[in-house]
Amino acid sequence: MPIDGKAISPAAAAVRWIEVSEEESGQRIDNYLLARLKGVPKSLVYRILRSGEVRINSRRVEASCRVAAGDRIRVPPVRVAERVEDIPAPHFRMPILFEDEYLVALDKPSGIAVHGGSGVAHGVIESLRSMRPEARFLELVHRLDRETSGVLLVAKKRASLVALHEMMRTRAIDKRYLVGVSGRFRNELQRVRLALSKRTTAAGEKRVSVSDGGQEAETVFRRLRRGERFSLLEAELLTGRTHQIRVHLASIGHPLEGDAAYAGRGPRLLQRQALHAWKLAFEHPRTGKVARFESPIPADFRQLLDALRTGGIPARGQPVPPKALTARTAEITVRFDQRIATTPNVVAYLPGSDPVLKDEYVVIGSHHDHNPPREGRVFPGADDNASGCVAMFAVARAMMLERPKRSVIFVWHTAEERGLVGAYYFVQHSPVPPETISANLNLDMITRNDTNSIYLIGSTKISSELDRSFHAMNAGVKLTLDYKYDDPAEPNRFFFRSDQYPYMRYGIPGVWIFCGTTPDYHQESDVEEKADYAKMEKVTRLAYLVAMDVGNKPALLKLDAHPEITTRGAHNMKVVWQQPLRAATPR
Repeated sequence: MPIDGKAISPAAAAVRWIEVSEEESGQRIDNYLLARLKGVPKSLVYRILRSGEVRINSRRVEASCRVAAGDRIRVPPVRVAERVEDIPAPHFRMPILFEDEYLVALDKPSGIAVHGGSGVAHGVIESLRSMRPEARFLELVHRLDRETSGVLLVAKKRASLVALHEMMRTRAIDKRYLVGVSGRFRNELQRVRLALSKRTTAAGEKRVSVSDGGQEAETVFRRLRRGERFSLLEAELLTGRTHQIRVHLASIGHPLEGDAAYAGRGPRLLQRQALHAWKLAFEHPRTGKVARFESPIPADFRQLLDALRTGGIPARGQPVPPKALTARTAEITVRFDQRIATTPNVVAYLPGSDPVLKDEYVVIGSHHDHNPPREGRVFPGADDNASGCVAMFAVARAMMLERPKRSVIFVWHTAEERGLVGAYYFVQHSPVPPETISANLNLDMITRNDTNSIYLIGSTKISSELDRSFHAMNAGVKLTLDYKYDDPAEPNRFFFRSDQYPYMRYGIPGVWIFCGTTPDYHQESDVEEKADYAKMEKVTRLAYLVAMDVGNKPALLKLDAHPEITTRGAHNMKVVWQQPLRAATPR
């Protein structure tokens, strides 16, 4: 008989027995029943639990009891209301960033709710269930506001959901957001610790405010770019409270751009709040390996980037203007993409070809001493300043034809001793976590001295895999690999004066590829005519092969050569390397 436009389900007419599956194990019985008995009032579910009408394996249970695989649950007859006209959930087709049998990472666009409710009939999870009727388990791991775009996790197994929720509780999930804020953000890094309380307005809207008696909340903001009217920040969530980023930003005087609830209703640069769930990293609940997901910056968000853009960066997809080179011609096609970073000595970024390993990196550097004119004379430094740079670009061009699985960052190490941006600057302001860098290869002077020999510095010190890669890849190149300067006690101190050393201080396997000094080092007679192009080609080929080998390995290079260095990161700065006497030959 219809009741208020609804019909009574025939399934409600008799006692039901339900057997708990492996996927459903671990849930509280009240939550289990609420999910099963759609349309049954919540109060009724708790009433049949209290009365003992619900039994597990013929025993009465409390609402907090957790079910286990194989349990038989007795469910008494209940009046399950079903809509006469049930509107099917729409199919929201969203990009899938990653999927395996345990979880799926979606790239949620702005404007779609993650679940139905509050006037929204259907959201992402209802749509996903509608598109995958055969799936036995699909549950949201976390939530995003309707206007927020970016990475959204859905668990495909109950065990995955429980494990991920525990990671969230213990702050073991690294969540980074990209946020656009009003005003000129002053600090490079600002940590905000302000407790938050929730309330509901008379109109039924959810609001959050700073309150001493509220829940602990902590956010770390890092400035990426700033202008006079707007700034771009990375927000790292250390807790996960409702509207946490939005309220913390408003409380420090830099409200989220486009946030009508906490920033007022002034002019809007975007038609939505400038909040993007950018990156997510955690230990995979099944494999134990680090899983990292990154959502590309959405098209509408780029309006904020355009407002902050400062000079000279070509628009996405536009050709880079040609550069004339004396006595040399080159035809290079450059595929340009934008990568937000705070490190100005990054020359280029090449995304990896593997959807998972692309979030790990190989760094290839070249050195330029940046000698200024002296006494009216120019010191060209063909070998010292140019050869490594040219080799690095040759490696980059080859990699564009066949990308390695890991992403590659190309870095220009200028003369740090002159206050410019060198290797120390890069590792201290790295655009990616140092823990994700497999190795660093540095090209400096490579066109002089013995045509069939090259010095390697540092390749043996942190990872034996790096040095083995050089020997394996050298089988077809046939250079003599010389370790004369690899000893930190060598009087010239090249070990400490080379670009690989700052990386090694951070526990990153590194190598400096070097032909040795010459009598005209740092002199005006270091000219191109003296360059040995045959040697340069061999060294460049070897660097390319090693970079591809490291970039395609199934895991980051093992840290097995130094007993004190077992993980990558700044904590390795405490490791004391042998300090030799002052250099006998100045470089």
